Amino acid sequence: MINKLSGFSLIEKLKLERPNWTIIKAELSEEIVKSLDDDKIYTVRTAIESGEDFGLPRFVGLTGRDIKQRIDELLSEFETLSGVFLIIYPYFKAEFSGNILIKFGLKTSVVIESCEGSLWNLTENSILDYKGFLELNDSFEILKEVSDIPRWEELKEQTIRISRELKKLVSEREIIIEWSYTGDKFIFYELKSID
Repeated sequence: MINKLSGFSLIEKLKLERPNWTIIKAELSEEIVKSLDDDKIYTVRTAIESGEDFGLPRFVGLTGRDIKQRIDELLSEFETLSGVFLIIYPYFKAEFSGNILIKFGLKTSVVIESCEGSLWNLTENSILDYKGFLELNDSFEILKEVSDIPRWEELKEQTIRISRELKKLVSEREIIIEWSYTGDKFIFYELKSID
């Protein structure tokens, strides 16, 4: 199983464009949190070494000052900090965002759902503005393609490359990847299996 923590490593291994994150064990994070610029805005995500990691607490779009004041609130949701990690990176604004669901089989099918702005619009508010679909053969050539997603050619190219590389690296049959387009590039910030 690929959980959020191992997904961050896969994003790095795949050399995907990603936020400039710091990943650190929660019990060792005090100095990193203290060093955050009071007036800059950050995202702080949590991940665990093993076990169910759906719906873990996070801060999105808080100033360094607010994070310093509220970090105990975030960490209080865990019984122990053993095996808990913080992923801290500068907050970014998204023009549009989405999920890529890759299903490996005799053919690889890819469903992409997208929304305007932050991914929260899709995941929390169920706002679906765009959809894309790819069916790929075992050589990752396109068999079927449909999309109304902005900047589709660029996203499609990256999605095919990601699918090809993941197929070599993992045994899981279904992978989901979160991404955003920031105005000049696509960035990827979560990857996990859903098998």
